[in-house]
Amino acid sequence: MTSMSAPWSPWVAIRPPLVAATLGFIAFAFAYLVAYRFGQSFSPAVSAPFWFPDSVLLCALLSTPRRRWWLLLLGILPLRLLGDPQAGAPWWFLGSVYLNDCAKGVIGAWLLQKFMRDPIRLSQMRELGVYCLIAVVLLPAASALLGAASRASLGASYWASFEQWLLGDAMANLVLTPILFYWVLRPPNPATFSTPRLIEAGLLAIGLLLTMAWAFEPIAIPSDMVETRFYAPVPFMVWAAFRFRMPGATAAVAVLTVFAVGAAIDGTGSFAALTHAEVSSRLQHFLLLRAAPLFLVAVLVEEWVSASSSLLESEQRFRLMADQSPMKIWLASPEGRCEFVNRRWLEFTGLTREEFMGDGWNRIVHPDDFGRSNGDYLRSIEARESFENEARLRRHDGEYRWILSHGAPRFSPDGKFLGYVGSAIDMTERRQQEAALKRSEARYRDVVESQSSFVCRMLPDGTLTFVNSAYCRFLRRERSELLGQNFLDLVSPAAREAARRALAQALDGPGHVTWECEVANPDGTRGWQSWVCHTLDGVPDEARELQLIGADVTDRKRAEESGRQLAHATRFAAVGELTAMVAHEINQPLCAILSNAEAAEILLRSDDPPLEELRNILADIRKDDLRADSAIRSIRSLLQRREFEPRRVDLAGTIDHVFKLTAGDALHRRVPMRRDVPADLPPVIGDRSYLEQVLVILMVNGMDSMKGTPEDARELVVTARLDGAMVEVSVTDRGHGIAPEHMPQLFDSFFTTKSDGMGMGLSIARSMIAAHGGRIWAENSASGGATFRFTLRVDYAASRH
Repeated sequence: MTSMSAPWSPWVAIRPPLVAATLGFIAFAFAYLVAYRFGQSFSPAVSAPFWFPDSVLLCALLSTPRRRWWLLLLGILPLRLLGDPQAGAPWWFLGSVYLNDCAKGVIGAWLLQKFMRDPIRLSQMRELGVYCLIAVVLLPAASALLGAASRASLGASYWASFEQWLLGDAMANLVLTPILFYWVLRPPNPATFSTPRLIEAGLLAIGLLLTMAWAFEPIAIPSDMVETRFYAPVPFMVWAAFRFRMPGATAAVAVLTVFAVGAAIDGTGSFAALTHAEVSSRLQHFLLLRAAPLFLVAVLVEEWVSASSSLLESEQRFRLMADQSPMKIWLASPEGRCEFVNRRWLEFTGLTREEFMGDGWNRIVHPDDFGRSNGDYLRSIEARESFENEARLRRHDGEYRWILSHGAPRFSPDGKFLGYVGSAIDMTERRQQEAALKRSEARYRDVVESQSSFVCRMLPDGTLTFVNSAYCRFLRRERSELLGQNFLDLVSPAAREAARRALAQALDGPGHVTWECEVANPDGTRGWQSWVCHTLDGVPDEARELQLIGADVTDRKRAEESGRQLAHATRFAAVGELTAMVAHEINQPLCAILSNAEAAEILLRSDDPPLEELRNILADIRKDDLRADSAIRSIRSLLQRREFEPRRVDLAGTIDHVFKLTAGDALHRRVPMRRDVPADLPPVIGDRSYLEQVLVILMVNGMDSMKGTPEDARELVVTARLDGAMVEVSVTDRGHGIAPEHMPQLFDSFFTTKSDGMGMGLSIARSMIAAHGGRIWAENSASGGATFRFTLRVDYAASRH
């Protein structure tokens, strides 16, 4: 036989395996024969109080691979036939009993291996419960049902036979089988016993034997087994269970069983003058009341010791890992007091662990940092949340070092707050490096920040690595927003190709490259810039850089074209409101182009720019350019007094298009936009270009009104709702609202509340909506800001189709 996985067993020392298997089978056959004869030694009239063969067979099956179980089952057949069978019992009865025992052993071994991690070790309450349920209750009951039927066929009482059979099988597996588990299959390793442990075991064995001999002395004939002397071994048995756990408990039960069974067979002491049935019943009850509680105590002690050892081992493992960690690790109680620090902390501070415990860490915090650091720590404890804190702590040599601490709350499985676990690292060198880098950057900025010209540095691919304040002021953007962007994306599309050629020329040869280009100012105006570019000599293994110095030459360009601009303005002033309409008609697609370009710039800043969306933006820029040309033709037709020709317009698509046009401007202004347009909105009658201009005017005005609104409170909402035969469109902002005294003049020409406004936008919007047969009005919102509404006629002809 081969033992199951075990740390130590005397059987595995036998080599070779064939010899071990042969010797194991011989030992099993001998043990089974002795157990069978011993089980038959009580009385042929009743079942044995302990059916010992069951325990031997079960242990053999658990110790043997399943593929060889059939050898064990065949091996016991001749032993059953030659083992002094019951007198007068027919062969069919012996065969049924044999099959019953074989089935019981095989099923029991299979179930124990399936539901128990180690079937021959009862070290946990779960393992003990599973074992008792299978081996002590279910299998004996099932076997007794069949065995009692066999006995009943011979004339015996069925229920009396059932009870005897059940108790015999159950008591064998409860008392004898655990003894075989712990003292035959896998006995204790003597090498693990210390000298004091051996002395204690010897004293325990002597006390147990003496009290057993006195309790079962054959001279005395007590009337019952509840006399005081039968309780004398109990303290020694409990001692064995507490100190030696299951090996001690099974050994104590084995000694008790030997004495009790010997007295029962001899009919001495309390077993004198009793019938066989009475002897069997008294023996079973006597051992049951002592073995079951003793095993229960032993398993409970085993679990408690295992849990304590596991906890202690886990704590020791944590302390070992913490002490070996290069980081400084600490633990704190729910009140924030230090409970543990690792060796790195002690080496850093020069304190002992006892000095560090509690509030000892306070003594090493710099006085200037203590209030802030301790306040953050206490607030984190109160909120039960993670924290990060940086403060100066005194090292063992007296130097204060910057230490960055991270802490995370600890919770028990039931959610109880246990304190904090954290780590800390020395940040002094990093802070020193950061300070040196900042000083170097400050020196460089001192040279260029005072310049009124634009100064930029970039990589060969155009990625900006530096911009001075003058360029930031021109673009009205923070330096952090510009660094990492491509310079060409900040140039207007019309001048982008010229800038690209100049940069390529500067990279190809020495010297300076100069070019001029028209730019779009952040406020929407146009300007001119002059740039000088040259290549910087970089250090080896570093990418070359380009430096650009630019200047605003808008005033010069404007002076050159002042005559033409003045004449142009004069002509438009002559036509009044129509001139403003022309300006808006042309400016709208130009604004759309700018918005799309700004949106593309924002997308290109990402690590993985969405090329498909960029292609769509470029397509929109091309369409808006074509729309500008179309707008000019449309203005010419209006000047020629052509009739207004309304057409079917998809209002939802028009609103979506305007959102795309103004997305870049809204993102630049930090204004979130939201639209609330139902999917089944019917088409309206109108001119899409005119309606887009109206929406742009209202949306841009709404964004202008939110300049003084905090960024987290800004929002622009465009809604559209069907109202009978009309569709009502509203544009709501969260700006300063409209003063009551301004409300009557709001849509008048040349009336504006902006310092740089023309006062024509709302007037033009009113004219366009009136041309569509609708009306436009404004009102202040109850939650702040203003709402502009206008109505359009529904195209019922298109809706019916």
